[in-house]
Amino acid sequence: MCANDKLMLLWLSLNCQIEDGQNKVKQLSMEVISKLWKISGKPSEQVVDYLMELLSSLMVLLFSDCDEPLGDIILFEKSLSKCLNVIFEVTTKPVHHLSALHITGILDSLVQGLTTYGLSKLKTVELKFSVCHVLHYIYTYVTAGYESDVATRLERTQSVNNALIDHIGKETNSQYLVGVLYQTIENDLQLNKHKAAADS
Repeated sequence: MCANDKLMLLWLSLNCQIEDGQNKVKQLSMEVISKLWKISGKPSEQVVDYLMELLSSLMVLLFSDCDEPLGDIILFEKSLSKCLNVIFEVTTKPVHHLSALHITGILDSLVQGLTTYGLSKLKTVELKFSVCHVLHYIYTYVTAGYESDVATRLERTQSVNNALIDHIGKETNSQYLVGVLYQTIENDLQLNKHKAAADS
């Protein structure tokens, strides 16, 4: 078996452990995945499809009133945060590398979680930061219309932004909101500028 085949099996095994493993196994698998992505780079599309589906489902679960022990939830959130930060990493020359399917999946989970439960349902600052980081990444580097029609993107964005604005003032330290809300204002200004130019 060649090195690439072994690496593929490792990725698939880690994904399976996130799906079916005990809580500690799930959490440790996410830790390994965040490190493996850094070391070996983006895996195959098959692996990424599976992984993004799992992470999106975990995100919805953590937003909801899940009955897992608080200690497990905090560990889940911190490990999920590391995975999201690696997958949606912003480098000096960011290259958007996720498919429309992946962007749709993560956006849908964030829209559902934020509009139904709110950002305050998450227990850790780490995951709150990562949620805002993912949104900032999408707003900045993923062109509107890439994963859906422009109208659907705008509808999703408006729903998410309203939920983020509602969160302002609920915590003493909410600096994680600054980047994503600033980018929203920038995007709105650009959109209005284009509309004005089209109407003139």
